[in-house]
Amino acid sequence: MACKLCKLDRELKESHIIPKFMYKPIRDEKNRMRQLSLDKNQGNGKKYNLLQDGLKEYLLCLDCEKLLNSKYEQYFKKAWFDEKKLPDLLPNPEIKVTGLN
Repeated sequence: MACKLCKLDRELKESHIIPKFMYKPIRDEKNRMRQLSLDKNQGNGKKYNLLQDGLKEYLLCLDCEKLLNSKYEQYFKKAWFDEKKLPDLLPNPEIKVTGLN
């Protein structure tokens, strides 16, 4: 199938829809997350499922996965999570951010 980024016909990889590092704040001590459900007919009787990983889809080829990770995801993680250049909560609908490349 065609990669959604480069549009070339290549083998697609299972791509994280949201980068894996962004789930860290909502994981429990066993590295699990809760997927909430509004379905009253869910088979297990709970209103959530425990997940080990986030949502994924076959979207990108390996080269585009690597490009997004190295050029954008790693930079975003460093700026927002590691160096705290961006606020945890956005105080207004509009915010001016400076000091980023």
